[in-house]
Amino acid sequence: MFHIKIYFALFFHNIAFFMSMFFFIQYSIVRKKEHLHYAVYLLTLFIYYFLAMPDLFIPMNEANSSFIASMGIFKRPVQFLSSVFYTFFVIYYLGLDTTSPKLKKFFRMLIGGYLFFSATCLALNLLNIKYDYFYFIISLLLFPVQLTVVTALLKHKVPYARFVIWGTIVVIIGSIIALGYTMYGPHVTLLERIQIFLPAQAC
Repeated sequence: MFHIKIYFALFFHNIAFFMSMFFFIQYSIVRKKEHLHYAVYLLTLFIYYFLAMPDLFIPMNEANSSFIASMGIFKRPVQFLSSVFYTFFVIYYLGLDTTSPKLKKFFRMLIGGYLFFSATCLALNLLNIKYDYFYFIISLLLFPVQLTVVTALLKHKVPYARFVIWGTIVVIIGSIIALGYTMYGPHVTLLERIQIFLPAQAC
Protein backbone atom coordinates (compact mmCIF):
# COMPACT_ATOMS: atom_id res chain seq x y z
CA MET A 1 0.00 0.00 0.00
CA PHE A 2 2.92 2.31 0.82
CA HIS A 3 4.44 1.90 -2.64
CA ILE A 4 1.05 2.45 -4.31
CA LYS A 5 0.72 5.85 -2.63
CA ILE A 6 4.24 6.83 -3.67
CA TYR A 7 3.52 5.86 -7.28
CA PHE A 8 0.23 7.74 -7.05
CA ALA A 9 2.06 10.90 -5.92
CA LEU A 10 4.69 10.52 -8.64
CA PHE A 11 1.96 10.02 -11.25
CA PHE A 12 0.29 13.35 -10.46
CA HIS A 13 3.66 15.07 -10.19
CA ASN A 14 4.55 13.94 -13.71
CA ILE A 15 1.09 14.79 -15.02
CA ALA A 16 1.56 18.38 -13.83
CA PHE A 17 4.90 18.63 -15.65
CA PHE A 18 3.74 17.19 -18.98
CA MET A 19 0.49 19.18 -18.93
CA SER A 20 2.58 22.29 -18.32
CA MET A 21 4.74 21.50 -21.36
CA PHE A 22 1.58 20.84 -23.41
CA PHE A 23 0.12 24.27 -22.60
CA PHE A 24 3.45 25.98 -23.26
CA ILE A 25 3.33 24.41 -26.73
CA GLN A 26 -0.30 25.49 -27.15
CA TYR A 27 0.68 29.05 -26.24
CA SER A 28 3.50 29.02 -28.78
CA ILE A 29 0.95 28.11 -31.46
CA VAL A 30 -2.20 30.09 -30.65
CA ARG A 31 -0.71 32.83 -28.43
CA LYS A 32 -3.58 32.86 -25.95
CA LYS A 33 -2.60 34.32 -22.60
CA GLU A 34 -4.76 31.86 -20.67
CA HIS A 35 -2.65 29.01 -22.06
CA LEU A 36 0.56 30.70 -20.89
CA HIS A 37 -0.72 31.39 -17.38
CA TYR A 38 -2.14 27.89 -17.02
CA ALA A 39 1.19 26.42 -18.16
CA VAL A 40 3.08 28.48 -15.56
CA TYR A 41 0.49 27.54 -12.92
CA LEU A 42 1.05 23.83 -13.60
CA LEU A 43 4.81 24.36 -13.57
CA THR A 44 4.62 26.03 -10.14
CA LEU A 45 2.56 23.05 -8.93
CA PHE A 46 5.27 20.74 -10.25
CA ILE A 47 7.90 22.73 -8.36
CA TYR A 48 5.74 22.82 -5.23
CA TYR A 49 5.36 19.04 -5.28
CA PHE A 50 9.14 18.72 -5.42
CA LEU A 51 9.63 21.19 -2.56
CA ALA A 52 6.89 19.61 -0.43
CA MET A 53 8.37 16.09 -0.56
CA PRO A 54 12.04 16.39 -1.55
CA ASP A 55 12.97 13.05 0.05
CA LEU A 56 10.67 11.36 -2.45
CA PHE A 57 13.03 12.47 -5.23
CA ILE A 58 16.39 12.94 -3.48
CA PRO A 59 18.04 10.21 -1.36
CA MET A 60 18.06 11.10 2.33
CA ASN A 61 21.65 11.07 3.59
CA GLU A 62 24.04 13.26 5.51
CA ALA A 63 25.40 14.92 2.36
CA ASN A 64 21.93 15.94 1.14
CA SER A 65 20.30 16.78 4.48
CA SER A 66 21.18 20.50 4.49
CA PHE A 67 20.12 20.91 0.86
CA ILE A 68 16.79 19.18 1.48
CA ALA A 69 16.18 21.30 4.59
CA SER A 70 16.86 24.50 2.62
CA MET A 71 14.18 23.62 0.07
CA GLY A 72 11.50 24.21 2.69
CA ILE A 73 12.29 27.93 2.49
CA PHE A 74 10.58 28.14 -0.89
CA LYS A 75 7.64 25.76 -0.37
CA ARG A 76 5.03 28.22 0.89
CA PRO A 77 6.13 31.12 -1.35
CA VAL A 78 5.76 28.87 -4.41
CA GLN A 79 2.38 27.68 -3.13
CA PHE A 80 1.09 31.26 -3.12
CA LEU A 81 2.70 31.94 -6.50
CA SER A 82 0.73 29.05 -8.00
CA SER A 83 -2.45 30.85 -6.90
CA VAL A 84 -1.22 34.02 -8.63
CA PHE A 85 -0.87 32.32 -12.00
CA TYR A 86 -4.13 30.40 -11.61
CA THR A 87 -5.95 33.67 -10.93
CA PHE A 88 -4.39 35.22 -14.05
CA PHE A 89 -5.57 32.16 -15.97
CA VAL A 90 -9.13 32.67 -14.72
CA ILE A 91 -9.07 36.36 -15.71
CA TYR A 92 -8.04 35.61 -19.30
CA TYR A 93 -9.97 32.35 -19.69
CA LEU A 94 -13.25 34.02 -18.70
CA GLY A 95 -12.43 37.22 -20.61
CA LEU A 96 -13.23 39.36 -17.58
CA ASP A 97 -12.06 42.51 -19.40
CA THR A 98 -15.37 42.46 -21.26
CA THR A 99 -17.60 40.01 -19.38
CA SER A 100 -17.16 41.45 -15.87
CA PRO A 101 -14.70 44.30 -15.17
CA LYS A 102 -15.77 44.33 -11.50
CA LEU A 103 -14.79 40.69 -11.09
CA LYS A 104 -11.48 41.41 -12.81
CA LYS A 105 -10.76 44.14 -10.26
CA PHE A 106 -11.56 41.70 -7.44
CA PHE A 107 -9.24 39.06 -8.92
CA ARG A 108 -6.51 41.68 -9.31
CA MET A 109 -6.79 42.36 -5.58
CA LEU A 110 -6.47 38.62 -4.93
CA ILE A 111 -3.29 38.53 -7.01
CA GLY A 112 -1.85 41.38 -4.96
CA GLY A 113 -2.67 39.50 -1.77
CA TYR A 114 -1.10 36.27 -2.99
CA LEU A 115 2.08 38.12 -4.02
CA PHE A 116 2.24 39.79 -0.61
CA PHE A 117 1.85 36.47 1.21
CA SER A 118 4.45 34.83 -1.04
CA ALA A 119 7.01 37.57 -0.39
CA THR A 120 6.21 37.62 3.35
CA CYS A 121 6.62 33.84 3.68
CA LEU A 122 9.94 33.99 1.85
CA ALA A 123 11.23 36.81 4.05
CA LEU A 124 10.14 35.07 7.27
CA ASN A 125 11.69 31.79 6.12
CA LEU A 126 15.00 33.50 5.31
CA LEU A 127 14.96 35.19 8.72
CA ASN A 128 14.11 31.82 10.32
CA ILE A 129 11.01 33.24 12.02
CA LYS A 130 8.32 30.72 12.89
CA TYR A 131 4.86 31.67 11.69
CA ASP A 132 2.97 28.38 11.36
CA TYR A 133 0.07 29.61 13.53
CA PHE A 134 -0.47 32.72 11.35
CA TYR A 135 -0.09 30.66 8.18
CA PHE A 136 -2.92 28.36 9.25
CA ILE A 137 -5.09 31.36 10.14
CA ILE A 138 -4.48 32.92 6.70
CA SER A 139 -5.24 29.58 5.05
CA LEU A 140 -8.54 29.40 6.93
CA LEU A 141 -9.40 32.98 5.98
CA LEU A 142 -8.84 32.17 2.31
CA PHE A 143 -11.72 29.67 2.35
CA PRO A 144 -14.39 32.42 2.57
CA VAL A 145 -12.55 34.24 -0.24
CA GLN A 146 -12.79 31.15 -2.45
CA LEU A 147 -16.49 30.86 -1.62
CA THR A 148 -16.89 34.54 -2.55
CA VAL A 149 -15.31 33.78 -5.92
CA VAL A 150 -17.79 30.96 -6.54
CA THR A 151 -20.73 33.15 -5.50
CA ALA A 152 -19.58 36.05 -7.68
CA LEU A 153 -19.15 33.83 -10.74
CA LEU A 154 -22.63 32.40 -10.22
CA LYS A 155 -24.13 35.84 -9.71
CA HIS A 156 -22.53 37.44 -12.77
CA LYS A 157 -23.25 34.43 -15.02
CA VAL A 158 -19.87 34.67 -16.75
CA PRO A 159 -19.62 32.34 -19.81
CA TYR A 160 -17.71 29.09 -19.16
CA ALA A 161 -17.46 29.99 -15.46
CA ARG A 162 -18.90 26.61 -14.44
CA PHE A 163 -15.53 24.93 -15.10
CA VAL A 164 -13.76 27.35 -12.75
CA ILE A 165 -16.58 27.02 -10.19
CA TRP A 166 -16.31 23.23 -10.03
CA GLY A 167 -12.52 23.43 -9.87
CA THR A 168 -12.70 25.93 -7.01
CA ILE A 169 -15.19 23.77 -5.09
CA VAL A 170 -12.89 20.75 -5.40
CA VAL A 171 -9.93 22.86 -4.22
CA ILE A 172 -11.90 24.12 -1.20
CA ILE A 173 -12.88 20.60 -0.14
CA GLY A 174 -9.37 19.26 -0.70
CA SER A 175 -7.78 22.19 1.12
CA ILE A 176 -10.04 21.75 4.16
CA ILE A 177 -9.14 18.07 4.39
CA ALA A 178 -5.42 18.75 3.89
CA LEU A 179 -5.30 21.65 6.34
CA GLY A 180 -7.19 19.71 8.99
CA TYR A 181 -4.84 16.77 8.65
CA THR A 182 -1.82 19.08 8.72
CA MET A 183 -3.00 20.70 11.96
CA TYR A 184 -4.23 17.63 13.81
CA GLY A 185 -2.76 14.55 12.11
CA PRO A 186 0.47 12.82 13.17
CA HIS A 187 2.20 13.63 9.85
CA VAL A 188 5.72 12.46 10.61
CA THR A 189 6.55 9.80 8.02
CA LEU A 190 6.84 10.11 4.26
CA LEU A 191 3.62 8.15 3.82
CA GLU A 192 1.70 10.54 6.03
CA ARG A 193 3.05 13.57 4.19
CA ILE A 194 1.93 12.03 0.90
CA GLN A 195 -1.56 11.75 2.36
CA ILE A 196 -1.43 15.45 3.27
CA PHE A 197 0.01 16.46 -0.06
CA LEU A 198 -2.41 14.79 -2.48
CA PRO A 199 -5.85 16.17 -1.48
CA ALA A 200 -4.64 19.78 -1.41
CA GLN A 201 -3.81 19.64 -5.12
CA ALA A 202 -7.16 18.29 -6.21
CA CYS A 203 -7.61 20.87 -8.97
